[in-house]
Amino acid sequence: MSDQYHYDQRMAIALMGILLGFSMAQAQPIGPTRLYDGLVLYIPNRSATPFRIVLDVWDLNTLSRAPAELLVKVYDPTGHVAVREVLPDDGVTAPLSAPPVAGWDHEAWYLQSALTRGLEPLISWSRLADPERLKGLVVRTFTFDVAPATAGVYRLLLAGVPDHVVRIRLEPDRSVGQLSTQNWLYGAAEMFRQSWLYVPRGAKKVDLLLLEVDRPASRQVALFDPKGNPIPLQTAAGNAPERETPGFRPPPVGFGQWEAFFPAPGAYDDQLLRLEVSDGPNAYLLTACFGLSAPVPSKRMRHTVNAVFAPDPETARILRGGSLEYEGRLFWHGFQIRYAEWLKTLTDEECRIPPGLPRRPGYVSPGSHARPPEDSADVWMHHYPAHRNPQVLNAALREMANGLNAMGPGDHVVTGPLKNLAYEMGCYGFFYHRPAWRILRESDAPEGARGPIREFVLMMGDRLAFARGGELINGNALASLVQALRYCNEATQDPLQERLFNDYWNRFVNGGFGDRVGIGPSGAIQESFGYDHNYGSYVLLGWRAVLSDLHDPRFQAAWERVMTLYSYTHTVGAGQGAWSSRTHGGIAGGAYDPQDPRFRWKGFGGPDLTEDVNGGHEFFAARRRGNYLLTYHGRLSPSWIGDGFQGQVGYGGGMITALVVPARGAVLASTLEGSYGAGMHRSQWLNFHLHTLAGLLPDGQPFVAADSEHLDARLEGNVVTSSGEIRNSSLLSARRYDFREDRIVAHVHLMRATGDTVFDLWGGRPRWRGRVREAWEMIPFVQPPARGRNPFAPTRVTYWKADHAEAELTTEPVQTDEILVDRGGYGVRLRLDRTRTVRRGANDTIMIQVAAEPVEAEQVTLSYELIPFEWEPSGRGASP
Repeated sequence: MSDQYHYDQRMAIALMGILLGFSMAQAQPIGPTRLYDGLVLYIPNRSATPFRIVLDVWDLNTLSRAPAELLVKVYDPTGHVAVREVLPDDGVTAPLSAPPVAGWDHEAWYLQSALTRGLEPLISWSRLADPERLKGLVVRTFTFDVAPATAGVYRLLLAGVPDHVVRIRLEPDRSVGQLSTQNWLYGAAEMFRQSWLYVPRGAKKVDLLLLEVDRPASRQVALFDPKGNPIPLQTAAGNAPERETPGFRPPPVGFGQWEAFFPAPGAYDDQLLRLEVSDGPNAYLLTACFGLSAPVPSKRMRHTVNAVFAPDPETARILRGGSLEYEGRLFWHGFQIRYAEWLKTLTDEECRIPPGLPRRPGYVSPGSHARPPEDSADVWMHHYPAHRNPQVLNAALREMANGLNAMGPGDHVVTGPLKNLAYEMGCYGFFYHRPAWRILRESDAPEGARGPIREFVLMMGDRLAFARGGELINGNALASLVQALRYCNEATQDPLQERLFNDYWNRFVNGGFGDRVGIGPSGAIQESFGYDHNYGSYVLLGWRAVLSDLHDPRFQAAWERVMTLYSYTHTVGAGQGAWSSRTHGGIAGGAYDPQDPRFRWKGFGGPDLTEDVNGGHEFFAARRRGNYLLTYHGRLSPSWIGDGFQGQVGYGGGMITALVVPARGAVLASTLEGSYGAGMHRSQWLNFHLHTLAGLLPDGQPFVAADSEHLDARLEGNVVTSSGEIRNSSLLSARRYDFREDRIVAHVHLMRATGDTVFDLWGGRPRWRGRVREAWEMIPFVQPPARGRNPFAPTRVTYWKADHAEAELTTEPVQTDEILVDRGGYGVRLRLDRTRTVRRGANDTIMIQVAAEPVEAEQVTLSYELIPFEWEPSGRGASP
């Protein structure tokens, strides 16, 4: 018999010893409960008797904006897979939720709506999964028969989405433990009224979180030490905990996050804590996790594992929090122990890399903005194929243990509560997918190592394929996730994992997770349901590894689409991405390729063009011999996201994002003041550096026309037109650009918003609706930084007076019909439709007054020409 067989038998005997004396207890079905975004059940089976899992599944079809498959896996006590199935979606995929909330923490948004904006939610969150309501919904029932060969604790993993409501019955009944994956356990009625938590070896503290969404909040929590004494809970608020309160503590406004440090690391090892949740009418979300002292292989991870909630002390002691012990060390999966046992066959000498070995050139990190250390499996396996040195391979295999041992009980890496698996287990900062692929597909590693590594990659890939919660909103991390999933698929060559990857990939690039998730129609990475300018770098830089390693034409085509967009949008020498939905900075290196005509920045010059960029109907570009202009009309972050930040996160509304004189530089450019809406609340509009029409409504409230989505934008010949309703107003703005040979004719006007007419049905509208008190067209010019050894001369802005004399434009209002922006030999002349009041704005802008007193929206209209110029050496005044 093989050594593996003997090892599995030894593990089974040890687990059976734990179960001796256990008396089977009657248990109620688990649920109905919702998946946030997964659930693990630990199932004791002391006599290795067959049992059946009966799974009832309801799909609420409320939040999901894509097919919601459900992953079901059962592991035996040795960690081998007994059941591995993907349950199909129920067939209802049309989105029901009006706002695009897929991927966000919907409950946090729901709570914020009620508390910060006084909105009464249209539905009761607690009633969505109420048992009485579920009686009226279609239920699908699945059964899984498990025929054990080994006594011990079995583990059932479910991974899905919050729309999944499940009820789990075991035949025969038994007491089980419940563990959330990376997020929440769902509680209702008397669920989790009293639970016992087994403290794993080396734990130094416990984190406890409770979220009660519906108002008024009434649930309270209490935690007790092994002797039954209340454990003081201190509010987790950065590094400044609040006062300690033992026993029950009301959570503030329905949400509480506490931490309790043990007297010393290991003080409560192998003992039980008791957790109590008070009664209340509402459903709630709950999680608890233990902080361990062991190190982790990624700076983004904390060695934190979620607790197993057991219904009684006996079950808690049997389950041991899902932990396994081997030679005094703590593990969570059988493959980790199998790998540790195999590693004992290696000596230090066999892992010592001889000096002077030739290194394979051209190492590229799979991380977009980080790379593993030089003594890592990823680096060594990159060099290994050059010379097939067995010591290099052994060193990589030894270091791979850090990756294998990072996997926690939820089938994902150990991490803190409420984490995003795209960050924690994608190529963002976890660097074990690619070396695992090289080991399994390109090395002669022995089966003793290959077997556990393959189990590790199968587990990781399966779980990544069901990362469909907060992962979907973080476009940067999501780009890292699909790269990691592709390496897993290539490493395992598993048919089911290949299917899961194909589905995930197609949804990522084609809007299959929702029309604002993944790569958008213009080719940009979507973040907060808008486009973030910087986050395209996670494709452009992060995918260099997978492109060079696997030569997948799907990745290549998507990469080229993103690269094509940035060849239009990455403005050299000016601020970046005023539409940016999270960050205000420019993309890192690699945003364009000056050597490749396809991806050369269009502002460098070239043949004439007038284009709807990537056919997305959002970015429109025009280039002529003397100018290059880019405008943006598309999607923006919703207002409710801006309400959660410091201001609106990104603007558009048909704005000019950049006007460039080719081979010379940018003259006009819209920019943001900071990331996450910093400095960009509409009340700060006078200090904006945007191309927009802005001003005040009759009641004194500000409006900013750039805070609008022009989703009807279209290009006809050389003319772009678009319109959209301005948020937080009763106005609609429209823009038009006519791209001519030597100039651009711009037009903007306001109209009364379509929705405003609803108020006419009730006897007329307030007199101020559909009107403005004042309005200004804001045009931002580029001002070079006054720093460095050879700073550029500041941009000059002048205007023509009535006597045709030229004068400096200042903050004092003046009358003119022509303005000149001169960047020292090149710039743009603004020729207005008539003489108007103009002045210089507070933040390097030109302010053109369009309305000076209360008027109807339709009276707010402006046309002007933008005439780029480049002074001839013979003298000033010539323009193309």
